[in-house]
Amino acid sequence: PVSFSVTFNDLGQPQAQDLAEAVSNLEETPSELPDEVAVQDDVIADSEPRYWGVIKMFDAIKRFGFIDCLDLHEVYGRDTFLSDRQIGNHTVGSLVSFTCTLNQSGCPQAQDLLASSEV
Repeated sequence: PVSFSVTFNDLGQPQAQDLAEAVSNLEETPSELPDEVAVQDDVIADSEPRYWGVIKMFDAIKRFGFIDCLDLHEVYGRDTFLSDRQIGNHTVGSLVSFTCTLNQSGCPQAQDLLASSEV
């Protein structure tokens, strides 16, 4: 067994740090975790980071557009792709909050758009 601490990278993904061999002594293992380290399901469910950006352009014929998001642009050097399946009723110029996934080429793609009034 090992012990480690968990941090989150810029994309909100968990990263193990400070790995150390753990002493396995089941007699001394507490039966319950203290409140400050207990894992809560709602915290995990909401741990995916949300980003803010403005819908920069959307081509209805080509069925895609882009979101201008400073945080993701600094990491990936490009605007965030927006598909017609994600835009919903949002329009060019709208301030939106969204989660981000990466496509097979490692480019950011917006998911789960919410209007600024919904956040």
